[in-house]
Amino acid sequence: MILANWSRGAAAKEVSKSSLATHAEITESLRVFQDKYNQNDRLKVMNRDWDRVVEIRATDINSLHTFTVKNGVVSLAEGAAEQPDLTVISDSETLADIFYGDITPTDPYNNGTLKIMGQEDDIIRLDFISLMIWGE
Repeated sequence: MILANWSRGAAAKEVSKSSLATHAEITESLRVFQDKYNQNDRLKVMNRDWDRVVEIRATDINSLHTFTVKNGVVSLAEGAAEQPDLTVISDSETLADIFYGDITPTDPYNNGTLKIMGQEDDIIRLDFISLMIWGE
């Protein structure tokens, strides 16, 4: 399992007073990521033949989402995927921060709080998508 350097985003997120993000905050961060992706024509063209299912799972609260990339467009659903190609697992605050673009996943990945399961090529593609959305 590998993860390349996802880049810090420009999206603003109000910092929670607790160390847990809520299910609603994770959902909103994923919607922001989805919207940024779907507004990027280069990403949609680049991924038009990369149909994948990505499951996003929080470890500390009951929060489970699925991104589906089909024909270059990302859709978001709540709940588990039947057969995800990639699974992204971390605590709620880390997930919200990553998908809002507030932090890169490098430190959480290196310290073991972020796990990404899937094929190396798919993980690299997900990394590139994040870089295209949030920049450096």
